[in-house]
Amino acid sequence: MKDAYPGIRHPVTGAIMNTPPTDEQPTDEQRWAALVAATRDLTRRKLEFSDRVPTSSKIEILKTALSGDDWQQQTALTHLASAWYDYIELLPQLVDVCTQPTWDLQARQVIDRIPRRELWPALEPLIMARLDTADENQYSYLSGILSHVGAQPIQEQLIERARTSDNPKIRKLAHDLTHPYQTPWEKTASNTSDDTSAIPAPPSVAARRTSVVRRRFRWRR
Repeated sequence: MKDAYPGIRHPVTGAIMNTPPTDEQPTDEQRWAALVAATRDLTRRKLEFSDRVPTSSKIEILKTALSGDDWQQQTALTHLASAWYDYIELLPQLVDVCTQPTWDLQARQVIDRIPRRELWPALEPLIMARLDTADENQYSYLSGILSHVGAQPIQEQLIERARTSDNPKIRKLAHDLTHPYQTPWEKTASNTSDDTSAIPAPPSVAARRTSVVRRRFRWRR
């Protein structure tokens, strides 16, 4: 079968694939076959990196990758998502990725795989050091890491630093972290005295259904 991808090297042999006529387009089946072949080759290369590269070399390679472009970071995070070895040495680079919008969730998930007894002591100084120069966005990203891994003691330190910041946006973030979103009824309840009779109750399901039935009845008439 003639290959329909001109100028692309074969993933195994390295040879340039055959070039079809310019008006020929790959069929749906050919596109699927190419995807299967690429997936098979990717799996083989993942296993080769995992099995044949020493852990010390992996760590150095991944340190560079996590500071690289989007493809480097994505590949590193995908590998670490199933890594079986200790990679806590990569925590500074992972925290840096967490303060960027592209792969912050994936990086938090990778950090979350580190055992808590090792993670929290190593994470605290990294977070606190970054707060010295952090803006409101970085504060929010760093808080997201702590929330994701359940590091509430470190989160409380971050909130206290935010309260005393010269930046009003950071001080507002401290307020938002200590006063999570409330529904209108919850806000009314929190601002009202112990007299619960003054708190308007949310409409019940039955009341909403009755209102809908009445509107439909008036429309039919």
